[in-house]
Amino acid sequence: MDQPGHEFRLRIMCRLLNVHRSDYYAWKARLKSKWAVTDEALLIDVKQSLENSYDIYGRARIHRNLLEAGTRCDVKRVARLHGGETLEYV
Repeated sequence: MDQPGHEFRLRIMCRLLNVHRSDYYAWKARLKSKWAVTDEALLIDVKQSLENSYDIYGRARIHRNLLEAGTRCDVKRVARLHGGETLEYV
């Protein structure tokens, strides 16, 4: 809703979505959750692992690399950040 150059005005969008503008601004000002902050940090590590593997590693191998580097995480979380279905870690 707040993207620059967006074709709809905020007032119209809020009316169509049945949301008060004050609620929108309150939501926008809210701090990110602890989980979201750690997801952003983990996503950087996942992207780095993908880049190092020339984008050929799958979720399980990325997870293994993160564990070897000392980053504790679940394979399902890596799969979600990697962008796809989860695979069982064997």
